[in-house]
Amino acid sequence: MRAIVLIGFMGCGKSSLGKRTAHLLDLEFYDLDLEIEKRYRVNISGLFQKYGEDVFRKLESDSLQQHLESENILLSLGGGTPCYQGNIEHILNKAFSVYIQLSPKSLFYRLRASKKPRPLIQGMNDNELQAFISQRLEERKIFYDQADLVIKGEGLTPKILAERIRAEIG
Repeated sequence: MRAIVLIGFMGCGKSSLGKRTAHLLDLEFYDLDLEIEKRYRVNISGLFQKYGEDVFRKLESDSLQQHLESENILLSLGGGTPCYQGNIEHILNKAFSVYIQLSPKSLFYRLRASKKPRPLIQGMNDNELQAFISQRLEERKIFYDQADLVIKGEGLTPKILAERIRAEIG
């Protein structure tokens, strides 16, 4: 089976849902951000601070292409991954893609409560965060909506996600 790739905005649950869904589907799970951190021995925030977003996006694209050659994996991507370096085309050609879609309001509450450091939203107040989510979500919609399967993230469980993926890929 070709790779299954989870896409969606930061905070939509790709990593947490991905781990448990991969287990239910008997697939290996990989989180692209964690794979980059392991390979380059620096956290994503450190990469952004030291080298900037452009360098990070190049490393991210290279790592994505390597993982897309694998079979029987479920890969969780960073929120921006499909939107840069022609990555969405690679994803669509090599994998089965699932967009976990959440409303801006749900994303706001999740990101505001998140303990995970996220370089793009670090230091934002509530108004800035809401504006950022709305703007970026609108910009990324054209990429996210190309996924093979679009599924609402509110109330989504690994079991439901696994069942929907099975139904779609047979």
